[in-house]
Amino acid sequence: MENYQLLKSEFSAEDGSFLIQTRSYRNWDRHLFFRLITAMHSVAMDLKDHDLIPKWIARGFWYCEHFIPHWSSSEHLPKNDDDPYYEIANRTLHDLSSLLFKGRSPYIDDTLEKNIENLKA
Repeated sequence: MENYQLLKSEFSAEDGSFLIQTRSYRNWDRHLFFRLITAMHSVAMDLKDHDLIPKWIARGFWYCEHFIPHWSSSEHLPKNDDDPYYEIANRTLHDLSSLLFKGRSPYIDDTLEKNIENLKA
């Protein structure tokens, strides 16, 4: 239940959330992002065999998949062009949405879990 509460806080962009830090303050906090995607992964795995997904979770996953990549392309976020971090982060958001909405990982191996681990702060 802890991951559901975390996602509710994140998707509501409450103070201290990754979404509020990135969107409002243009600060990509890698620790907060890792916390977000691990919670998303846990919840998606929990719901993969369910026929119904709570609307707030579906909306939150969709929002993250579509808007975080846009924010990460901002010139206000310092990036090293040789660092694949943001590319992996954005692909992972897409893969997590795929896991939630399709009920299975887009990979036949543990690539999704490895990508999540590679994003650990």
